[in-house]
Amino acid sequence: MTAPATNHLVRNCAIGGLILAEIYMIFTVAGPRMKDPSIPLDALLTRLAVLAVFFGPFGLAAGTGVGLLINALRKKN
Repeated sequence: MTAPATNHLVRNCAIGGLILAEIYMIFTVAGPRMKDPSIPLDALLTRLAVLAVFFGPFGLAAGTGVGLLINALRKKN
């Protein structure tokens, strides 16, 4: 059995949200600091790994919500 095309839309939006959240996380973590511009590489990698766990699910949730909204608006017309 194949899934309807609307499931593909929601899934694609969720994946897009995940990718955008991870890119935003990289800019947030690796961005310049006001007080201490130099940060050790191992601390930076640890921050990236830990925050990927937190940013990823929220990006998936936001992307899924956007996909469901688009899906509802498409069916309404």
